[in-house]
Amino acid sequence: MKNLFITLLAIFAVLFKSNGQTKLSGQLSNYKSDYKLTLRLSNATVKLDSTIGVSSDGKFAVDLREIVQEPSSAILALSDKDKSSLLFLNLYIAPDYSLKLTANIKDGDPDETKKSVVIDGKGKHLSQLYLTPLGKRDTINWLKKDIKTYVDYLNNVAWVNYDKRVDSLLKEDPSDPSIKEWRSIFKLNKEYSKLHDFIANYCYNNTILSEKSQIYLKDLGFPDLWNQLNQDENLKSSGYRSFIEQLLFLENEGLIKYPSSVYQKINATPLSNQLLVKELFTGKVRDYLLEYEIRVGILNTHQLAQVDSLQTFIPWITNGAYRDKLQRIVARRKAIISEIKPGNKISKVIKLKNTITNDTLTLEDLKGKMVFLESWASWCGPCKEEIPHLKKLVEHYKDNPNIAFISVAAFDDKEKQVKNRLKIIKDQNMNWTQLEDIDNNFTAYFKIHGIPHNVILDKKGVIVDNDSIRPSNPGIIAYIDKLLSQK
Repeated sequence: MKNLFITLLAIFAVLFKSNGQTKLSGQLSNYKSDYKLTLRLSNATVKLDSTIGVSSDGKFAVDLREIVQEPSSAILALSDKDKSSLLFLNLYIAPDYSLKLTANIKDGDPDETKKSVVIDGKGKHLSQLYLTPLGKRDTINWLKKDIKTYVDYLNNVAWVNYDKRVDSLLKEDPSDPSIKEWRSIFKLNKEYSKLHDFIANYCYNNTILSEKSQIYLKDLGFPDLWNQLNQDENLKSSGYRSFIEQLLFLENEGLIKYPSSVYQKINATPLSNQLLVKELFTGKVRDYLLEYEIRVGILNTHQLAQVDSLQTFIPWITNGAYRDKLQRIVARRKAIISEIKPGNKISKVIKLKNTITNDTLTLEDLKGKMVFLESWASWCGPCKEEIPHLKKLVEHYKDNPNIAFISVAAFDDKEKQVKNRLKIIKDQNMNWTQLEDIDNNFTAYFKIHGIPHNVILDKKGVIVDNDSIRPSNPGIIAYIDKLLSQK
C-alpha cells in the first residue's frame, strides 16, 4: 500500500529519533474508492493533517514512529466525495502504541458507522474513551439556567462520568509508561473544555459579555487567564488547542477580554491576527497559533497579494517544521490562485444542472452578460441569511439586461438536502436561476472550501472576481455598478 507519509517522515527525520513500533492500521468494510481517510495529529511540536492511503479492500496502515514522540491526540476522519462525514474518531497515540481499528461503513449514517468501530492493539484502552456513551443523556436545558448555576453544573455535574471513565481506563494498563502523561493531558482537556463550554457555548448563546463572564473565571479554575493560557505544556491538550484557536473570534464577539496593554496597542494601530498572537503569547504557544492563523488565512484567500502579505509573518515562527509546512502551502496556494485570478478565462468545461428544469448547461452557456454566481447549500446557515439580500439585488437589477444573478447549490445533493433546498427556493420565492454543482466541478475549479462564496464573470466568461463581497455587504450595489460601468 502506498505510504502517503513519506514526505512528512523525511521532514521530521532530522528532528526526531526513531522509537519502537508505533502504528495505526485497520480495515474499513464497504469502503469505496472515492472516500477520503485523513489523520490529523497535533501536539506541541508537530501539526500533521494528511491523507491515508487505503487499499481496494479497505485496509490501511500508517507507520508513526518518526512522528509520535510523545503522547498525542489525533482525529481519524472519513468523508465521501461530497465531503460529508462518514466517520470521526478521537484517538490517543503514544510511542510504542499499535492501534488496530475496524469499522463497517454505513454510507450516509455516521452514527451507525461509529457503533461498529472496534479498536484493538496496544494502547487501545485510551482510544476507547469516546466509543461508548458516558451515561444517560442529561435532559435538563442547562443553557437556560442562570450563570452561577451553569458554572456549578460545569464544576460538579457535567464531568462526573468523564472522570470515572478516565480513571477506569487509566487503570486498565498500569504498565503503560505514558499513563502519568495521559492523566495530565486528560486533566487539561477537562479544564479547557469547561472553559470553552462556558464562554463559547453558554455566554455566546446568552449574550453574556466579558465584563460579566470574567467574574466567574476564577470559579472555573482560571484566576489568571492569560498567564495560564501562555503555557507550552498546555499544547499537549486537544481541549486547549481547540479553545485557543477560537480566542480571537471570542474576543471579537465581546465574550473575553484581552489584557489592557494589548488594547492600548490596538487603539494606536489596528493589529492583524498575526500581530495579536505575537502580542499575546510567547514560545511554543505563539508558534502554534501563528502557524494556525497564517495557514487559515492563506487557505481562505483567493488573492495573491494577501498570500504575499501573510507570507511575511512566517519568519516569526521558530519551529522549522511549521515554517517549512507553511512555505509549501504558500507555493500550492499561489499556483491555485494563479489559475483563477481575475482576468483569466475559464479553462475547463464546468457542468451545472438547473434545479427546476433538470437541464444541463456549462459556464460557457452563461456568456453574454455579467454573471454573479453565489454558491450556497440548504444546510448552510450563513447562506440562508444571504437569501433576502440576494433577493434585493435581483430586484434592484431586474431591468438591467447586462447582469444575471445565479445561485449554485454546492455540497447539497443528498436526497434530503435536495428536498429541503426545493422547499427553501419555493418558500423564499427565489425566482432567479437556480443551478446545482454537478460532481463539485464548480467548487473544485474555484477552490471553494467555505460557503457562501461568490464569483463574478464578465460577459465574455472572464473572471472578474473569484471571491466577491456578499450581497449583505453595504457596498455591494456600488461595487457591481462600478464593474458594469467598465468596458
